[in-house]
Amino acid sequence: MFSATFVPPGEDPDQKSIMDSEFMKKAFHPKDIGAGFAGCVGLYVLLTIFGLPVMLVYGMVRGWGELPHYRVLEVVGALLGRYDFEKKYGRTSFLQNAPALLAGYYTGVGLISMATIAMKLVKSAVSAAPF
Repeated sequence: MFSATFVPPGEDPDQKSIMDSEFMKKAFHPKDIGAGFAGCVGLYVLLTIFGLPVMLVYGMVRGWGELPHYRVLEVVGALLGRYDFEKKYGRTSFLQNAPALLAGYYTGVGLISMATIAMKLVKSAVSAAPF
């Protein structure tokens, strides 16, 4: 696994860095980086000209990597947010609090998953003990 602190075995970390390796020299393609930058700027300009939200790009890119059945639940959640929660709590209040709700949800999911992993590890350690 390469990282910014990787130095091949037998080489002095003070003298060499990952940026000196052939791997990194082959990994960086200035033309591709420039094309990506130009594409992003062009897309931003195009969206601005047509008055579309810039976040549309992030949603599209994220959506390309998702499985189709995740999109159904996402659309249901968006409809609930738009037609139920915005009416109940007010548009401004709901839109201001939605990121905090999402962060809280993902924090809870992370805590629950880490707790279950910890319990599984403890169970494995206890059941494997030679008593």
